[in-house]
Amino acid sequence: MKADLTSDDPRVRANALRRLARRGTPATAAALLDDPGEFDDRDECSDPPESARTPVRLIAVGALAALAAPGAYGEVFDRALADEDLRVRAAATLGASGEALRARLSVEGDRGVRYQIAVAPRPADVAIAVLEELGTGDDVAALAASVVLDTGSQE
Repeated sequence: MKADLTSDDPRVRANALRRLARRGTPATAAALLDDPGEFDDRDECSDPPESARTPVRLIAVGALAALAAPGAYGEVFDRALADEDLRVRAAATLGASGEALRARLSVEGDRGVRYQIAVAPRPADVAIAVLEELGTGDDVAALAASVVLDTGSQE
């Protein structure tokens, strides 16, 4: 399959972005961050029969995180923090600014995204408080937060 970022098929655009993440340019990945396309990303062998709609912009955020230098394209990552899809918001934590992460933290309702914000490269001053808050629950985010806090206290 040929890499085609302009294809009408969202799956083809997403696969092109995945290839791009290995040897492309950040500008190309950033340009597809507003792509409205979604595709069914199921593995025919092991995924459940229900649809697994994946937005192309999720692949774009991941490709941009792989290609961009630390601190570059911060405004693009900051904008992606407001995406309607929580997977895109979680991926955007990889390159968002500390200010945008703090602002998103105050309105983010998903505990998984809150955990991603806590373990993001920035802001370190917020991470411990968020992890302590998340550690009080009884879900996967609580377990992960507890492990991170326990590991940190052992060092």
